[in-house]
Amino acid sequence: QDVSRTELIEQMDSVLDEMRMTIDALQPSHDDLCTILATLRYRLQPRLDAAGIRVVWSLPEVTSELLMPPEHIFHVQKIVMEALTNVQKHSGARHVWLQLEVPSTFVQQGLAVITIEDDGCGLGSARDRQGGVGLQSMQARAQAIGADLTIAPSFRGGTLVRLTVRWQPSPAAVA
Repeated sequence: QDVSRTELIEQMDSVLDEMRMTIDALQPSHDDLCTILATLRYRLQPRLDAAGIRVVWSLPEVTSELLMPPEHIFHVQKIVMEALTNVQKHSGARHVWLQLEVPSTFVQQGLAVITIEDDGCGLGSARDRQGGVGLQSMQARAQAIGADLTIAPSFRGGTLVRLTVRWQPSPAAVA
């Protein structure tokens, strides 16, 4: 199968982004959910800008770190990256909203919610939501870390990905 030069460059850029983010996730200082999402923003923003997709990032001002084990951070990172890659490749969206929130009712339980919502074409049928390898991989990663992942139609017409993850307060906040 012939691959155009443009497609090859896009695939190489994607591979490089993934490699950089994998290295980022292995850094011992990157066990905080806010830090890893900020790093994802830094890594992915240029690619999304080039695709003409405006990303609105909403990360909370939190007083303590939302710490997670490195393997959980890695899976969260891959789920968010896959969701944003799907927006770029399949949705035709012009906007995507990424939000991290820790609802007050979830603080005691140590839960945080990441939502990724776009204004693209949506998923269509329920069968589409069961979907391809990427969506199945996202579900498997969420299950592996005990997170809850929902993929559904968005009120904005596109797709809504909602990931609820468990975190621990930083030791400094507990002391």
